[in-house]
Amino acid sequence: MTDAAPFRRYEYPGWGAADVEAQQEFCGPQNRLISTGDLDDDAAARDALAKLNPLVQRPTLSLHFIGAKAALLCDDLVLTYLRDDCPDLAWSAWWDLPGGGREGEESAEDCVLREISEEFGIALPPDRLTWRKVWPSMTDPAHPSFFFGARISANEVGSIRFGDEGQYWCMMPILQFLDHARAIPEMQRRARIFHAFTLAG
Repeated sequence: MTDAAPFRRYEYPGWGAADVEAQQEFCGPQNRLISTGDLDDDAAARDALAKLNPLVQRPTLSLHFIGAKAALLCDDLVLTYLRDDCPDLAWSAWWDLPGGGREGEESAEDCVLREISEEFGIALPPDRLTWRKVWPSMTDPAHPSFFFGARISANEVGSIRFGDEGQYWCMMPILQFLDHARAIPEMQRRARIFHAFTLAG
């Protein structure tokens, strides 16, 4: 009986937790941990490392992520919206969570906060994003996407101005969303993990 290949991860000094999360998600067992503490001035070694794991060649702000979504909770309610009913739209007429695709070189935080503002008229500062995890993108699983969790106030809910994407929004009981037959399953899974985190805290 042969030993199973160990899980291996690449690291680079000075890079943020987002990169580590992405590397853990995307590095396969064929990869191994490589110490890169002495590579700051060694372009050839960095290039060799990048060929082994392309994700390592980008710092946090320019990591090639696809987009970002968020679960926004107010007490036991989650902000959700019904997607447009269009035949060429993925998950047409299903319940979704705020967020969307990245624009330009914006960070994951800037991406999700911009989407929340455009879709619901809520302006949140970055420090309100209290939870984050990296998963493969639903639209391009070869690249990462970010999922955030945050709490919003009743006043912020009252100030919502719905944008031009989607049919309508609602504050749905989180347990109802998690079990809804027409909620996007991957959004349910990610929101369930965030919800469990809030209960544990």
